[in-house]
Amino acid sequence: RTMDVGVRRTIRVASTLTDADGKPLANQLVIVAPVRPTPGSQQNLVSGDGGALDITGLEPGRWRATAAPRGLPPLLEEFDVQAGDNPPLELRLPASGTLVVQVSLENGNAIPDAVVVLTDAAGAAIDAWGEGAQVLSNRFRANAEGRSTIRGVRAGRVHMEIRVGPTSLKALDIDVTAGRETHVEVR
Repeated sequence: RTMDVGVRRTIRVASTLTDADGKPLANQLVIVAPVRPTPGSQQNLVSGDGGALDITGLEPGRWRATAAPRGLPPLLEEFDVQAGDNPPLELRLPASGTLVVQVSLENGNAIPDAVVVLTDAAGAAIDAWGEGAQVLSNRFRANAEGRSTIRGVRAGRVHMEIRVGPTSLKALDIDVTAGRETHVEVR
């Protein structure tokens, strides 16, 4: 008996995961998923030595790669996969800096537990890493001294709102510089 079995050829893309300066990032989780209507399924990969990733089983079309290395800005990058050979793909994290926010009353007394909320101009969340955080967030609670240190904030203009309970204390736009600490005093 003869049986026909349909076999679809999938595609392999060699890739590397790097920080904003091009330094390879090893042992980092990278999630690759198809963007509709591209067929395929999500893949969870861990970068190897030199940030190497071997992404296999891809269909032609548009794909999205995400990664969130601790203390660095999250990666969200879309790329196209062509039928046949594809050039190597560099997944480079965006440039980022650190925000150090001090929240105080006019008399200089700290406001503990104030909440710093980061968004872009359109109101979309800008995720980063708070002190001791296990996951990305766009909300950061000030410590007992009214200070919040936020790492991995993507470089550029960031809208910051300071909230105390249900009240918005202040809103301002901050320019975050890549590779530097930006200190902000809110009174």
